[in-house]
Amino acid sequence: MPTLFVLSLLLTHGLRAEERLLLEGASHDTTSFQTTGDWLGRQLDNRETGVQPFFGYTGEFFSVLDGGNETGTSWQGLADFYLETLLGIRGALVHIHGQSIHGDDPSEFAGDINALSNIVGFNTSRLFQMWYEQEFGEGSISFRFGLIDLDDDFMIADSAGLFLNSGFGPLPTQSLNNAAPIWPIGALGALLYTEPSENTYFQMGVYDGNIGDEEINDDGLHVKLGGVEGFIYMFEAGIISNILGRDGTYKVGGFYHSGEEFKDYNTGELVNGNTSIYLAINQEITDAFTGWWRLGYSPDEEKNVVSLYTDFGINWMGPFGQRSEDILGIGFLHTDFGSDYVGANPGVSRTESVLELTYQGVITPWFSIQPDLQIIFNPHEGRENAFVFGVRSQIVFNYE
Repeated sequence: MPTLFVLSLLLTHGLRAEERLLLEGASHDTTSFQTTGDWLGRQLDNRETGVQPFFGYTGEFFSVLDGGNETGTSWQGLADFYLETLLGIRGALVHIHGQSIHGDDPSEFAGDINALSNIVGFNTSRLFQMWYEQEFGEGSISFRFGLIDLDDDFMIADSAGLFLNSGFGPLPTQSLNNAAPIWPIGALGALLYTEPSENTYFQMGVYDGNIGDEEINDDGLHVKLGGVEGFIYMFEAGIISNILGRDGTYKVGGFYHSGEEFKDYNTGELVNGNTSIYLAINQEITDAFTGWWRLGYSPDEEKNVVSLYTDFGINWMGPFGQRSEDILGIGFLHTDFGSDYVGANPGVSRTESVLELTYQGVITPWFSIQPDLQIIFNPHEGRENAFVFGVRSQIVFNYE
């Protein structure tokens, strides 16, 4: 059992970040953030050979050592399994992705709203994504449709993918303000990606406006379109820069949600439409250091839980001599809740902030382990600042 536990601890966040870059073609950036050595390069090469199966398991524990609502320890696990296959049509790809989530939520001890583990979800096995993608013009244009997870493509700062707190994933101005298709549930949608020039790109997508509750949509097949759920329209433009010989990616984007399902916290009535904009920067500083900064803003405070969000941090690749694949990272996030929402919910905090220090140790190309420390300031529904320690492990099985 101890051996199984250590193995299970490895997979969680690293899998989400690497799998996103590896399989979804996520942000189409040239600054892909790699964390487990050259297995990633081999996997990319294998996409040209036909069928590409993959399995990964992430396991972890988190302990609230002090503060929050109470001390306690929880255990979580995530199994990911997918299949990608070429169809014999130039530039055509099919992707099928399932997952199984199990364990408890450590945020129940901490009282935070930005879940301190980014693999926590309703305990179930479900179809996550199933889509077809067609490339044109040597990859400068692509079109994808099917069951899609939009945060594989939008809002990304690659370096933030190292961190375990969920706030460093989909922006809370998205994840806490509407029920759009973000991990762990995909939805019907379509994505168009273009590269007008070598160093610029533009993408836009349209998706089902409400994926449904995790417990209700436990199989991932909620496909109702239109009606009061509406649609969510995403856009993003980016520039891939080279500043003093260092790569960087600068993005601006946003969304419009057409659904008639947003609660006006002043009147209690359901109202129509919602918008948000964001900025994301990922910049290499030296050969060893990379930093990022993201900012999200939702102007309609009367209908949004989160009005303003930001996160930033820095990663150090190979901090200890011969361990060149290890990464040490420190990140900070700050969530500012809408004043109308706070007024309608007595007892919640006006802001929530998190400082996270994490270290991903790559033991082999298929196995890594990641101790993690988080300090949660003003947990949204917690009584005191929370001090949290956890360990995550990841195993990746890549069939060549």
